[in-house]
Amino acid sequence: MKENIIVKFFVKIKNKIASAYVRWTKKNTLGERIFDVVNLILLLIVGFVSLYPFWQIVAESFNEPLDAMKGGIYFFPREFSLIAYKTVFENSQLVTSFFISVARTAAGTLVSIIVTGLLAYALSKPALRGRKFFSLLCLATMFFSGGMIPTYLVISQLGLVDNFLVFILPCAVNVWNMIVLRTFFENIPVSLEESARLDGAGWYRIFFSIVLPLSAPAIATVCLFFAVGQWSAWFDAYIYVLDADWMYPMQTILMRIINGSAISGGDIVGGGNTGGTITVTADAIKLATIVVSTVPILCVYPFVQKYFVKGMLVGSVKE
Repeated sequence: MKENIIVKFFVKIKNKIASAYVRWTKKNTLGERIFDVVNLILLLIVGFVSLYPFWQIVAESFNEPLDAMKGGIYFFPREFSLIAYKTVFENSQLVTSFFISVARTAAGTLVSIIVTGLLAYALSKPALRGRKFFSLLCLATMFFSGGMIPTYLVISQLGLVDNFLVFILPCAVNVWNMIVLRTFFENIPVSLEESARLDGAGWYRIFFSIVLPLSAPAIATVCLFFAVGQWSAWFDAYIYVLDADWMYPMQTILMRIINGSAISGGDIVGGGNTGGTITVTADAIKLATIVVSTVPILCVYPFVQKYFVKGMLVGSVKE
Protein backbone atom coordinates (compact mmCIF):
# COMPACT_ATOMS: atom_id res chain seq x y z
CA MET A 1 0.00 0.00 0.00
CA LYS A 2 2.78 2.40 0.94
CA GLU A 3 4.69 1.53 -2.25
CA ASN A 4 1.64 2.38 -4.36
CA ILE A 5 1.30 5.75 -2.64
CA ILE A 6 4.97 6.52 -3.23
CA VAL A 7 4.74 5.46 -6.89
CA LYS A 8 1.63 7.60 -7.43
CA PHE A 9 3.39 10.57 -5.80
CA PHE A 10 6.41 10.35 -8.11
CA VAL A 11 4.20 9.81 -11.16
CA LYS A 12 2.24 12.93 -10.24
CA ILE A 13 5.47 14.92 -9.88
CA LYS A 14 6.71 13.57 -13.22
CA ASN A 15 3.46 14.58 -14.97
CA LYS A 16 3.63 18.09 -13.52
CA ILE A 17 7.23 18.51 -14.67
CA ALA A 18 6.36 17.21 -18.13
CA SER A 19 3.38 19.57 -18.48
CA ALA A 20 5.44 22.51 -17.25
CA TYR A 21 8.16 21.66 -19.79
CA VAL A 22 5.61 21.51 -22.62
CA ARG A 23 4.16 24.90 -21.67
CA TRP A 24 7.66 26.35 -21.41
CA THR A 25 8.70 25.10 -24.88
CA LYS A 26 5.52 26.40 -26.50
CA LYS A 27 5.63 29.79 -24.81
CA ASN A 28 9.30 30.67 -25.39
CA THR A 29 11.43 30.84 -28.50
CA LEU A 30 14.66 28.86 -28.92
CA GLY A 31 16.77 31.86 -27.91
CA GLU A 32 14.67 32.44 -24.78
CA ARG A 33 14.92 28.78 -23.81
CA ILE A 34 18.71 28.83 -24.20
CA PHE A 35 18.86 31.98 -22.06
CA ASP A 36 16.68 30.38 -19.37
CA VAL A 37 18.85 27.25 -19.25
CA VAL A 38 22.11 29.19 -19.07
CA ASN A 39 20.63 31.54 -16.45
CA LEU A 40 19.42 28.58 -14.37
CA ILE A 41 22.82 26.88 -14.54
CA LEU A 42 24.62 30.07 -13.48
CA LEU A 43 22.21 30.65 -10.59
CA LEU A 44 22.61 27.04 -9.43
CA ILE A 45 26.40 27.45 -9.48
CA VAL A 46 26.23 30.72 -7.53
CA GLY A 47 23.79 29.19 -5.05
CA PHE A 48 25.97 26.12 -4.57
CA VAL A 49 29.14 28.19 -4.07
CA SER A 50 27.30 30.37 -1.54
CA LEU A 51 25.64 27.59 0.46
CA TYR A 52 28.24 24.83 0.34
CA PRO A 53 30.65 26.31 2.95
CA PHE A 54 27.86 26.51 5.52
CA TRP A 55 26.61 23.04 4.59
CA GLN A 56 30.09 21.62 5.12
CA ILE A 57 30.24 23.29 8.54
CA VAL A 58 26.91 21.65 9.44
CA ALA A 59 28.12 18.25 8.24
CA GLU A 60 31.37 18.46 10.21
CA SER A 61 29.59 19.71 13.33
CA PHE A 62 27.41 16.58 13.37
CA ASN A 63 30.41 14.30 12.88
CA GLU A 64 32.33 12.58 15.65
CA PRO A 65 35.01 15.16 16.62
CA LEU A 66 38.07 12.91 16.51
CA ASP A 67 37.01 11.41 13.20
CA ALA A 68 36.36 14.91 11.81
CA MET A 69 40.00 15.80 12.44
CA LYS A 70 40.96 13.32 9.69
CA GLY A 71 39.22 15.53 7.11
CA GLY A 72 37.42 14.30 4.02
CA ILE A 73 33.93 15.38 5.15
CA TYR A 74 32.27 17.27 2.33
CA PHE A 75 28.52 16.67 2.22
CA PHE A 76 27.40 14.33 5.01
CA PRO A 77 28.77 13.27 8.42
CA ARG A 78 30.94 10.15 8.28
CA GLU A 79 30.26 9.18 11.90
CA PHE A 80 27.16 10.91 13.20
CA SER A 81 27.50 12.38 16.70
CA LEU A 82 25.80 15.08 18.80
CA ILE A 83 28.59 15.35 21.36
CA ALA A 84 29.67 18.81 20.13
CA TYR A 85 26.14 20.24 20.49
CA LYS A 86 25.74 18.52 23.84
CA THR A 87 28.93 20.19 25.04
CA VAL A 88 27.79 23.58 23.73
CA PHE A 89 24.42 23.45 25.46
CA GLU A 90 25.93 22.15 28.68
CA ASN A 91 28.24 25.17 28.83
CA SER A 92 26.40 27.73 30.98
CA GLN A 93 28.28 30.67 29.45
CA LEU A 94 27.25 29.72 25.92
CA VAL A 95 23.62 29.21 26.95
CA THR A 96 23.57 32.59 28.73
CA SER A 97 25.17 34.28 25.72
CA PHE A 98 22.47 32.81 23.47
CA PHE A 99 19.71 34.42 25.56
CA ILE A 100 21.67 37.70 25.64
CA SER A 101 21.79 37.65 21.84
CA VAL A 102 18.06 36.96 21.64
CA ALA A 103 17.30 39.75 24.14
CA ARG A 104 19.48 42.34 22.42
CA THR A 105 18.08 41.41 19.02
CA ALA A 106 14.46 41.73 20.17
CA ALA A 107 14.92 44.89 22.26
CA GLY A 108 17.35 46.52 19.83
CA THR A 109 15.14 45.91 16.82
CA LEU A 110 12.07 47.27 18.61
CA VAL A 111 13.80 50.43 19.83
CA SER A 112 15.57 51.03 16.51
CA ILE A 113 12.45 50.67 14.39
CA ILE A 114 10.53 53.11 16.62
CA VAL A 115 13.29 55.73 16.84
CA THR A 116 14.38 55.46 13.22
CA GLY A 117 10.77 55.39 12.05
CA LEU A 118 9.87 58.54 13.98
CA LEU A 119 12.91 60.33 12.55
CA ALA A 120 12.07 59.18 9.02
CA TYR A 121 8.43 60.26 9.45
CA ALA A 122 9.46 63.73 10.60
CA LEU A 123 11.92 64.18 7.73
CA SER A 124 9.30 63.03 5.22
CA LYS A 125 7.24 66.16 5.92
CA PRO A 126 8.07 69.06 3.55
CA ALA A 127 6.63 71.50 6.08
CA LEU A 128 9.27 70.62 8.69
CA ARG A 129 11.52 73.61 9.36
CA GLY A 130 15.17 72.85 8.77
CA ARG A 131 14.30 69.60 6.99
CA LYS A 132 17.22 69.85 4.55
CA PHE A 133 19.65 70.74 7.32
CA PHE A 134 18.66 67.77 9.47
CA SER A 135 18.74 65.47 6.43
CA LEU A 136 22.28 66.60 5.56
CA LEU A 137 23.27 66.22 9.21
CA CYS A 138 22.09 62.62 9.15
CA LEU A 139 23.81 61.94 5.84
CA ALA A 140 27.09 63.30 7.18
CA THR A 141 27.18 60.52 9.78
CA MET A 142 27.29 57.97 6.97
CA PHE A 143 30.64 59.32 5.78
CA PHE A 144 32.26 60.65 8.95
CA SER A 145 32.53 59.25 12.47
CA GLY A 146 34.13 60.40 15.68
CA GLY A 147 36.50 57.45 15.81
CA MET A 148 36.84 54.59 18.26
CA ILE A 149 38.47 56.45 21.16
CA PRO A 150 36.07 59.45 21.22
CA THR A 151 33.14 57.07 20.89
CA TYR A 152 34.39 54.99 23.80
CA LEU A 153 34.79 58.14 25.92
CA VAL A 154 31.22 59.18 25.16
CA ILE A 155 29.90 55.70 25.98
CA SER A 156 31.90 55.70 29.20
CA GLN A 157 30.67 59.16 30.26
CA LEU A 158 27.08 58.08 29.65
CA GLY A 159 27.57 55.15 32.02
CA LEU A 160 26.91 52.52 29.37
CA VAL A 161 30.06 50.45 29.98
CA ASP A 162 29.03 47.04 31.36
CA ASN A 163 25.43 48.09 30.74
CA PHE A 164 22.96 46.15 28.58
CA LEU A 165 21.76 49.42 27.04
CA VAL A 166 25.12 49.75 25.28
CA PHE A 167 23.77 47.20 22.78
CA ILE A 168 20.65 49.25 22.07
CA LEU A 169 21.06 53.02 22.43
CA PRO A 170 24.21 53.72 20.32
CA CYS A 171 22.70 51.99 17.28
CA ALA A 172 19.09 53.12 17.76
CA VAL A 173 19.24 55.16 14.53
CA ASN A 174 20.52 53.86 11.21
CA VAL A 175 20.62 56.51 8.50
CA TRP A 176 20.36 54.11 5.57
CA ASN A 177 17.27 52.45 7.03
CA MET A 178 15.89 55.88 7.83
CA ILE A 179 16.19 56.85 4.14
CA VAL A 180 14.33 53.66 3.11
CA LEU A 181 11.50 54.43 5.54
CA ARG A 182 11.38 58.12 4.64
CA THR A 183 11.01 57.27 0.94
CA PHE A 184 8.15 54.91 1.76
CA PHE A 185 6.42 57.44 4.02
CA GLU A 186 6.58 60.08 1.29
CA ASN A 187 4.49 57.83 -0.97
CA ILE A 188 1.63 57.52 1.54
CA PRO A 189 -1.34 59.69 0.44
CA VAL A 190 -1.48 62.93 2.40
CA SER A 191 -5.29 62.76 2.41
CA LEU A 192 -5.22 59.87 4.88
CA GLU A 193 -3.28 61.91 7.41
CA GLU A 194 -5.40 64.99 6.81
CA SER A 195 -8.55 62.99 7.50
CA ALA A 196 -7.07 61.71 10.75
CA ARG A 197 -6.05 65.23 11.75
CA LEU A 198 -9.62 66.44 11.17
CA ASP A 199 -10.83 63.67 13.47
CA GLY A 200 -8.56 64.95 16.21
CA ALA A 201 -5.69 62.47 15.92
CA GLY A 202 -2.23 63.68 16.91
CA TRP A 203 1.04 63.03 15.11
CA TYR A 204 1.91 60.02 17.25
CA ARG A 205 -1.55 58.52 16.80
CA ILE A 206 -1.29 58.99 13.04
CA PHE A 207 2.17 57.44 12.97
CA PHE A 208 1.35 54.34 14.99
CA SER A 209 -2.25 53.79 13.80
CA ILE A 210 -2.04 54.77 10.12
CA VAL A 211 1.51 55.15 8.84
CA LEU A 212 3.06 52.02 10.34
CA PRO A 213 0.28 49.60 9.26
CA LEU A 214 0.43 50.99 5.71
CA SER A 215 4.22 50.62 5.65
CA ALA A 216 4.37 46.90 6.45
CA PRO A 217 6.76 46.02 3.55
CA ALA A 218 9.27 48.72 4.46
CA ILE A 219 8.94 48.05 8.20
CA ALA A 220 9.51 44.31 7.71
CA THR A 221 12.55 44.95 5.53
CA VAL A 222 14.11 47.41 7.95
CA CYS A 223 13.32 45.17 10.94
CA LEU A 224 15.19 42.39 9.18
CA PHE A 225 18.20 44.67 8.69
CA PHE A 226 18.15 45.71 12.34
CA ALA A 227 17.70 42.14 13.57
CA VAL A 228 20.56 40.78 11.46
CA GLY A 229 22.80 43.63 12.57
CA GLN A 230 22.01 43.07 16.24
CA TRP A 231 22.35 39.30 16.05
CA SER A 232 25.67 39.47 14.19
CA ALA A 233 27.22 42.22 16.34
CA TRP A 234 30.15 41.22 18.51
CA PHE A 235 32.63 44.12 18.52
CA ASP A 236 30.59 46.39 20.79
CA ALA A 237 30.59 43.79 23.57
CA TYR A 238 34.29 43.19 22.94
CA ILE A 239 34.98 46.86 23.74
CA TYR A 240 32.28 48.02 26.16
CA VAL A 241 31.80 44.90 28.31
CA LEU A 242 34.78 44.74 30.66
CA ASP A 243 33.81 43.06 33.93
CA ALA A 244 30.38 41.56 33.15
CA ASP A 245 31.34 38.41 31.26
CA TRP A 246 27.78 37.08 31.59
CA MET A 247 26.65 39.88 29.25
CA TYR A 248 28.64 38.68 26.25
CA PRO A 249 26.38 37.87 23.26
CA MET A 250 26.91 34.64 21.42
CA GLN A 251 28.83 36.20 18.54
CA THR A 252 31.41 37.61 20.94
CA ILE A 253 31.80 34.22 22.60
CA LEU A 254 32.19 32.71 19.13
CA MET A 255 34.95 35.17 18.27
CA ARG A 256 36.73 34.37 21.52
CA ILE A 257 36.42 30.65 20.81
CA ILE A 258 37.80 31.12 17.29
CA ASN A 259 40.67 33.16 18.71
CA GLY A 260 41.29 30.40 21.26
CA SER A 261 40.85 32.67 24.28
CA ALA A 262 37.50 31.48 25.62
CA ILE A 263 37.57 27.70 25.70
CA SER A 264 40.72 25.66 25.86
CA GLY A 265 41.13 21.92 25.37
CA GLY A 266 40.78 21.24 29.11
CA ASP A 267 37.62 23.33 29.31
CA ILE A 268 36.07 21.50 26.38
CA VAL A 269 36.57 18.03 27.77
CA GLY A 270 34.25 18.43 30.73
CA GLY A 271 32.81 14.99 31.33
CA GLY A 272 33.74 13.77 27.88
CA ASN A 273 36.90 11.82 28.73
CA THR A 274 36.98 8.10 28.10
CA GLY A 275 40.21 6.30 28.76
CA GLY A 276 42.15 9.56 28.79
CA THR A 277 41.10 10.41 25.22
CA ILE A 278 39.54 13.80 24.47
CA THR A 279 36.23 13.19 22.70
CA VAL A 280 35.38 16.84 21.99
CA THR A 281 37.85 19.03 20.15
CA ALA A 282 38.13 22.82 19.93
CA ASP A 283 37.24 22.73 16.23
CA ALA A 284 34.06 20.75 16.98
CA ILE A 285 32.98 23.37 19.50
CA LYS A 286 33.67 26.15 17.00
CA LEU A 287 31.61 24.49 14.28
CA ALA A 288 28.69 23.67 16.58
CA THR A 289 28.69 27.21 17.96
CA ILE A 290 28.67 28.67 14.45
CA VAL A 291 25.62 26.57 13.54
CA VAL A 292 23.78 27.40 16.77
CA SER A 293 24.46 31.12 16.32
CA THR A 294 23.45 31.17 12.63
CA VAL A 295 20.32 29.03 12.39
CA PRO A 296 17.99 31.22 14.55
CA ILE A 297 18.41 34.31 12.37
CA LEU A 298 18.01 32.20 9.22
CA CYS A 299 14.61 31.07 10.50
CA VAL A 300 13.42 34.69 10.41
CA TYR A 301 13.87 35.11 6.64
CA PRO A 302 10.90 32.99 5.46
CA PHE A 303 8.49 35.16 7.47
CA VAL A 304 9.66 38.47 5.96
CA GLN A 305 10.71 37.32 2.50
CA LYS A 306 7.41 38.32 0.89
CA TYR A 307 7.92 41.90 2.13
CA PHE A 308 11.62 42.10 1.37
CA VAL A 309 11.61 42.80 -2.39
CA LYS A 310 8.73 45.27 -2.20
CA GLY A 311 10.35 47.10 0.70
CA MET A 312 13.72 47.35 -1.01
CA LEU A 313 12.32 48.57 -4.34
CA VAL A 314 10.10 51.25 -2.85
CA GLY A 315 10.85 54.61 -4.38
CA SER A 316 12.98 53.14 -7.19
CA VAL A 317 10.19 53.66 -9.75
CA LYS A 318 8.19 56.85 -9.90
CA GLU A 319 4.77 56.91 -11.49
